[in-house]
Parts: sequence; structure tokens; C-alpha cells
Amino acid sequence: MVDHFDFRGAKRTAYITPLQIKDLRSGEIHKAEMLDYSDGGISFASDGFLEKGTPIYFGILYPPHYFPTRVFEYYKGEVRRRIDLKRSPFKYGYGIQLVSESNLQKASSNDAGIKK
Repeated sequence: MVDHFDFRGAKRTAYITPLQIKDLRSGEIHKAEMLDYSDGGISFASDGFLEKGTPIYFGILYPPHYFPTRVFEYYKGEVRRRIDLKRSPFKYGYGIQLVSESNLQKASSNDAGIKK
């Protein structure tokens, strides 16, 4: 059994895909796994430790509207919550709110500074 965390008000859609997370405060990059998404954000699990309020860039390898390009799509977000996961292969579960003029606006890979 795997831990589940659900605090988001918007309807969410389950979707599992690899992520790369860049902490914009420290510059650290963490591997993660997206669990689901909604209009305003995503939830993911990772072993990387991020504080609530941390601004991040995240790269989605296979976004929900995936076309077979194997190119990361990058978005800017903010950590809204973190929980410790006890029954999961990952240490932490996160809720991220998208941060931009439009929730669909993508950051460029140059801005994100995440290696492809």
C-alpha cells in the first residue's frame, strides 16, 4: 500500500511520469515522480527535501498532452505542502501550485537550468 495525500480543492487527474525538480533557492536538482495534476498544480513524490514556500522549476518528461518527442516541458511552481511518506518508495509527498501569468505558460529550458 502507498501513502496518499489529497488536500487540493480542484479536480485532479491521476498521471504518473518522471519529473526533475530544481529548487530555485539552493539550485539543487531532485528526481521525482508526478502523481497527479489539476488546473492549478501537481502533486509529486521525491526523496529531495523542499520547504513549504520554496519556488521551483519542474520538468515533465511525458506531459499529459504528450507527443513522442522525449523533450522535457518546464514550469514554474511553489511548494504549498510537504508530508512525510511512510508507505512509499519516496520520503516526501508534495503539493505544488503553478506560478505564472497563465497556468499553462511554460518556462524555457534555459530559464529552468535543468539538464536534459
